Amino acid sequence: MSAGWPLGLYEEFTVFLLVLARVSAIFAATPVLGGRDVPVQLKAGLALILALVLLPVVAAPPQGVPAHLWAYGLWVLGEVGVGLLLGFAALLLFVAAQVAGQIIDFELGFGIVNVIDPEFGHQLPLVGSFKNLLALLVFLGLNGHHVVIRALAGSFRVLPPGQARWAPELTGNVVGLLGQLFVFALQLAAPVMAAIFLVNLALGIVSRTVPQMNVFVVGLPVQAAVGLAVLALVLPFTVALLAGLLEGLGRQLEAVIGILAR
Repeated sequence: MSAGWPLGLYEEFTVFLLVLARVSAIFAATPVLGGRDVPVQLKAGLALILALVLLPVVAAPPQGVPAHLWAYGLWVLGEVGVGLLLGFAALLLFVAAQVAGQIIDFELGFGIVNVIDPEFGHQLPLVGSFKNLLALLVFLGLNGHHVVIRALAGSFRVLPPGQARWAPELTGNVVGLLGQLFVFALQLAAPVMAAIFLVNLALGIVSRTVPQMNVFVVGLPVQAAVGLAVLALVLPFTVALLAGLLEGLGRQLEAVIGILAR
């Protein structure tokens, strides 16, 4: 621990449990680190090792660790809340990709076809699952897990255990993150949405000029073909946008930590 704050074994252990609570919470909330397909034993082991590694850089609580059990329990819950909040900020990249995929699935008529998502553990349409896996590849390829771990280590320097201040501004920050989520989702889905709109407009004109044609039967495969073609063409744009979102992840995490440290 920090110089000038000698702790006995018991005090060291109580601080370690606080560090472990924050680390475990962010592992539970962050994709890849806490995915459902990762064995529980592996997640617990990684959280334990990371907590041990971070313990020497943890700033000492100025007033010390509370001796009363109920007060200490509140500190543990506070650390869990901090970890979950940081994990939630990291989760927005994947949720935005998933929402964009679901919008595209609805436009293409793929909403009736579901597959099991290995990350979130529930059913997702086809393009939604594809977008989610693409976000996962971008996250790993650009070392997004390193960004999360660095932010976690920095949070202990700025925000010692038990020092979080749940200010009212935090609510506005979370609402702002949710608003950004939907904006990013619409940006990811916009090219396909525009293409399907033009296809529907063309089919509407055809249905007026050739009433005997069954536009519904013709339109479904046309929409699917055009949508998938546009989805393939804009794939580099999608990857670049996801990379941009990942670059802003560190700033989002720092903003959340800064509000908690006030």
